[in-house]
Amino acid sequence: MTARIVAAIPYVILVCSVNSIQLYSKTSNALDLGHADDTDRILELPVNLVFYNKTYSSLAICNNGMISLKTRYRCDVLDIPNTYQTLIGPFISDVDTTPLDSGKVYYERSDSPSLLSRARDDIRLTYRDETFNPTLLIIATYDHVGYYPAKTNEVNTFQVVLATNGVTSYALFLYNAIGWTRWISNKGVRSAYVGFNEGDGARGFVLPIANLTVLPQTSNVHVPGLYVYKIDGTDIPIAPASIVYPYGAAAGDASLPSADDRGVLVELQ
Repeated sequence: MTARIVAAIPYVILVCSVNSIQLYSKTSNALDLGHADDTDRILELPVNLVFYNKTYSSLAICNNGMISLKTRYRCDVLDIPNTYQTLIGPFISDVDTTPLDSGKVYYERSDSPSLLSRARDDIRLTYRDETFNPTLLIIATYDHVGYYPAKTNEVNTFQVVLATNGVTSYALFLYNAIGWTRWISNKGVRSAYVGFNEGDGARGFVLPIANLTVLPQTSNVHVPGLYVYKIDGTDIPIAPASIVYPYGAAAGDASLPSADDRGVLVELQ
């Protein structure tokens, strides 16, 4: 396989051809946002989520590819950083699920032992946080969703999983398929982005990838389609300081091989 550079990002990403990442499965408790546009649902949390060193006991699942921690402007697609929103955004965009042939946005709070175990393992594998045991997951799944205005010729499937134990919190972004990245608004053509916003007008982060259709083949933790972020500190690291490489002969080794049977690692400067 020939390596190709897909973006100028100052950390290692994986460029390869692999099967789509397996999303966290929905349980019988999952609800959906219906066939709608610019809609959301507020969830009360039995276990606090810590984001940018602040504690939250509720949040809003927004159909526009984000989770909001503020009560106002929670589904507006605004530039980062801003003072209007506090958000976690796996794919901030104008998702439109009003057509009946569009998929939906599903959401749930979960303490399923199997899902908690998977989140624990995903985080321990990449962050080497051997003490972290989540007690609550918030899962939002954007399943074959279209874009504004009511378009379904291309669809996206992605997921955000928030894992917390009330003190330590992580965000996992999983990308199964990205078919569209732009839409037409009253301000013209706009593009989706991935990122976080604290809401203080200063702290925020946007993933510096110009072509987001590559998200299912890229990663900040060397697992194609998976991005993991520790979100409870004063800043959010773009990638773990020390990553355990999970595949091939180097499994469990913190060193980074140049290649293996799953693809090619490319160091981008």
